Amino acid sequence: MSAFQIVRFLYIALMLSLLLVDFFIDIHILYYLVPTLVFVVLLAWGSADIGLNFFLKAQSALQTDQKVIALSFDDGPSAEYTPAILDLLDAYSAKATFFCIGHRIEKNEELLKTIVEKGHRVGNHSYSHSNFFSFFGTKKIMNEIRKTNSLIHRVSGQECEIFRPPYGVTNPPIAKAVKKCGMKVIGWNLRSLDTSTQDYHKVIDRVLKRIKAGSVILLHDDRQNTPKILEAILLYARQNNYQYALLHEPQN
Repeated sequence: MSAFQIVRFLYIALMLSLLLVDFFIDIHILYYLVPTLVFVVLLAWGSADIGLNFFLKAQSALQTDQKVIALSFDDGPSAEYTPAILDLLDAYSAKATFFCIGHRIEKNEELLKTIVEKGHRVGNHSYSHSNFFSFFGTKKIMNEIRKTNSLIHRVSGQECEIFRPPYGVTNPPIAKAVKKCGMKVIGWNLRSLDTSTQDYHKVIDRVLKRIKAGSVILLHDDRQNTPKILEAILLYARQNNYQYALLHEPQN
């Protein structure tokens, strides 16, 4: 049972109890409004923060006390910037997980093959990455997941079993679709914010201050400054003896 199911059960039980009591004693409307407000806030918070595991279970950290981190890239593959990222990963003998968008795979099939050939892992990041993805119904979300999985398999020959929802947003339809498609959901615990500012020095400073054992770092391989940010991370990791893990694999 998910946290959402537990909270929903408690909220409904409380509302029914208040209605029952209201037959005998007048209850002020605040007794209804306050729990409802708390319930809505929890829904919004649980939707926005994938690390809470509110609607579904996600791997958002590496379960290890060793100096191991995971690099992850969303929104590619990008013909403009993914090759530079792959070159940097090669130079530092680092491996990463790339959560790819289906319609971008169609435009960059050879690039996806290169990602796999270099020993990196490919994950599903939906087909459309629509701004309205979190409003899709279960069937449409399943179609997006399956279409992208099919593309990954056709292009790379590999089966894909990991999924990162667009924007990291989760809700009941996404949770149901993920379960029906047999996917494992991957989140993060260190968001670089490389999509929020053009000042890559601020992003580098933010990430390096927060790296620790078990960090799952979120980056994007369709951004101009990401190679500069990545190089700083890789240099820091080398200087501090960090190793790299691919996502969804057992940790010591």
